[in-house]
Amino acid sequence: MHNTIKPVSSWYKMNDFFLKYHNAGLKNVMFAMLFFISLLGYIPMLPYWLYNIGTFITIPIFIFITSNYSNRFVTKNEIAFLGLFVLSLLLSYLTSPFGFTIAGFLRALVPIIFYYLVRVLNVKKTDFYYSVLYYLLILSFLVAAYQFFFQPAYIINDDGAWEEVEGVLTLMKRPVSYLGNSNVFGVFTVFCFLILFTEGNQRLTKNQKVALFIVTILNLTLFSKSRTSLAAFIVTLLIYLFHKRKFIPLLVVFLFFLAGIAYVLSNYEQIEAIDNIFRLSSLSSEDRNSYSIRSEIAKFAIPLIGERPFFGVGVGNEQQLMMSTGAPHKGMESATLLLLIERGILGYLIYLYILFSKFLLVKNNITRILIGLVMISVDFTETVCVIPQLSTFLAIYLGVTWNTVNQTDNKLL
Repeated sequence: MHNTIKPVSSWYKMNDFFLKYHNAGLKNVMFAMLFFISLLGYIPMLPYWLYNIGTFITIPIFIFITSNYSNRFVTKNEIAFLGLFVLSLLLSYLTSPFGFTIAGFLRALVPIIFYYLVRVLNVKKTDFYYSVLYYLLILSFLVAAYQFFFQPAYIINDDGAWEEVEGVLTLMKRPVSYLGNSNVFGVFTVFCFLILFTEGNQRLTKNQKVALFIVTILNLTLFSKSRTSLAAFIVTLLIYLFHKRKFIPLLVVFLFFLAGIAYVLSNYEQIEAIDNIFRLSSLSSEDRNSYSIRSEIAKFAIPLIGERPFFGVGVGNEQQLMMSTGAPHKGMESATLLLLIERGILGYLIYLYILFSKFLLVKNNITRILIGLVMISVDFTETVCVIPQLSTFLAIYLGVTWNTVNQTDNKLL
């Protein structure tokens, strides 16, 4: 019998390294890095280019991981869908009056590629998975708390740079964190809470559960001040308690929130702190407010969608379109409108397909329902659903869910 001569090139040595440490925590570290990179938010005063780190290193990461791990876990249907997804993006550019935008194209690819990366790595739901989710939320909370108490407020000026705002009271601040700007931060908090409580409840200690609940309340009220996220949290918490048949806590929480809502609505005009947190006076103001601005944008955007209904104007070209048409605002405040503007009906149908077909993989019915409710609540009022940050988080979650449901190899993460 002849001995097989094994190649000794650096490439094969690297492959041997990955195979040797396949189950030695390397994949855990890679997964944690993917999670962190995908969720890197807008933290003053980091260099602006860092905000695109998840976008521009996605392709090298994709090539590196798929070159070192078998893709046998990715199905032919998934590969075919990736081809259709990319084709729809290219068609949106071919019919667009604007040029090809590499940053926009890559941002559109980020969520779907991260889904494939998690699938190829075959990451499964383990204690490590829930720990990454938990401690990332805690770390993000600490960053927001530090900014809230010790840092001045910032806005983004017309040049895209951070600009300090003088004389802003602490309660009026809406600090950002590793999970993004205030609205994104609020939505992330709700997602992390419901996933950890509906799926990882048995993996959390009593102290962790208490800390998670307190962090969630503080994030949504003091820090993010996101009314949409707070409403989504209340609804999801009530549904979760009803699902668990915890009727006494359900009644207590329901009455507590009713009393809280009544107190806020009757006192926000007299107590400035309440108004700073919930920003209710702006809704009743005759000046432009969040509702009137969204209404103006919708009325302006719908006719634009009718001009290019099938393929849109290309991902990343939303602001060019808005500026060239004299729009009342430089961007959409609705994920649905943004998708229809940039990708047209075809792109929007693919988006809906991803949501409905992939969420069917989630065997935990209550988790699927709650995530769906949060998605619906922000889909029409925020663009956070379709920027890479939140959609990549969902892509990672769905990839891990697919692996957990369909794989049984005990050697995998």
